[in-house]
Amino acid sequence: MKIQYYKLHFTSAFHISSGGFADESADVTIHSDTLYSAICCAMQLLYGEDFVSGFIKRESVQISSCFPFKGEELFFPRPLFSSKQEIEDINYAEFKQQKKAKFLSKEYFEAALNGSFDLKKYSEDLKSKGKYNFLEKEEIPRVTIDRVSNAASIFNFAQVKFVEGAGLYFMAQFDETGTYKKEFEAALRLLGDEGIGADNTVGKGLFELSSPATLEIKTPENPTHYLLTSLYYPSDDEISRLDGKKSYYDFLTRNGWSTAGTMDLRRLSTRMLIPGSLLNISVKGAIPKVLDRTTASTNYDIVRYGQTIALPIVCK
Repeated sequence: MKIQYYKLHFTSAFHISSGGFADESADVTIHSDTLYSAICCAMQLLYGEDFVSGFIKRESVQISSCFPFKGEELFFPRPLFSSKQEIEDINYAEFKQQKKAKFLSKEYFEAALNGSFDLKKYSEDLKSKGKYNFLEKEEIPRVTIDRVSNAASIFNFAQVKFVEGAGLYFMAQFDETGTYKKEFEAALRLLGDEGIGADNTVGKGLFELSSPATLEIKTPENPTHYLLTSLYYPSDDEISRLDGKKSYYDFLTRNGWSTAGTMDLRRLSTRMLIPGSLLNISVKGAIPKVLDRTTASTNYDIVRYGQTIALPIVCK
């Protein structure tokens, strides 16, 4: 299976909220819905609201969440295998160690897809910390002043910096026509100059974009499940065919605000399946509306990106 991917080489630290308290928690990666929204904002600056509306409706591209790379090595989401199987294969201490790891190198990922994942070997590999050392988290003290009392209070601002040679990449699949591909890449380059995440106006979240490259992944011919590579929101048709008893998954609740003119408007909360989830059917996902265009005062509805690139996998 061949998939196009883009590398983001960060030239500054970035902050993406992990949903914790205020600015004191930061995610170590960028989820697909955040990336898609940021690309749409950059696309609007380049081509206008009507163009973005057409881009969203066409659904001509599916993207994954961002995952780490280090040098030439790409890393992938760890499949959510059944805990029972993992505990039977390795002792509990090893199970706890590898359960904390979120990513697999390409070697282990392809083995996992094809049903030959060696948990014991992977646990030993985790002890080689240098290989999986992608980033550093920093906490910067900041001061906020109460508007009424003028009292000062200190809080920590968390941000992420990548070690030398490391960064993030994401996968993308365009339709056969390649519609919007040129504009998509132009918006992505602009996003690198504008920055992604909090404090981009003061130089955070800047990155340089590598030319797109092609990734070849060894996938099974007769899969039993399909692995999600992004946050996923099922379509109505997919909901009717999904079997929770035959799938392995976890949820993440996504919410937030949208700025319309001088107002900040709350978007609808959305529960989504996380990358690494294993479903019993091949899926594409949906892009649900989270804020109506009339409320947001825009030419298009505010949406939450919930589509995915689903990879075939064999689960024993």
